[in-house]
Amino acid sequence: MDNESYRQEKLFAWGAVLAGFVFCFMIWAGSDLMNFVMTWGPQGVAVAIMGLLGARAAAVGGAALAFTGYTSLFHWWVQAQPSPDALVWLLYVFTLPGGLLAGIWMARRLSVLDTRPARQAGLMAALAVGAGIATNHVLWHLTIL
Repeated sequence: MDNESYRQEKLFAWGAVLAGFVFCFMIWAGSDLMNFVMTWGPQGVAVAIMGLLGARAAAVGGAALAFTGYTSLFHWWVQAQPSPDALVWLLYVFTLPGGLLAGIWMARRLSVLDTRPARQAGLMAALAVGAGIATNHVLWHLTIL
């Protein structure tokens, strides 16, 4: 991979992580810091673990976008409820391990040495993380809720 492609991948990854950070900050603006930490913290940890495991920047960016997409859909769903439960954030936090496991799996598959195009690596990571979150969400609904 040439330097320009690597630079563009890193820029995409940082932009995707920053987009999630800004989105979580915006939905909790005016609230306490703990809500923000509980919303963005698991995402930040998951993408940091992927980076530490040597995932390609495009894969980290794709995973960050999947986490942000899930956060936005979950926030929309909570706001659409006539009277959301006070502990609904537990469902959010407990469904994220599926995304983390998928992110770790993608970090091992899409390492820095991977030769796939960046778009394909990012899309694979986003789909895997989204599928991991969705699977965990469904399992929670089938067993607990």
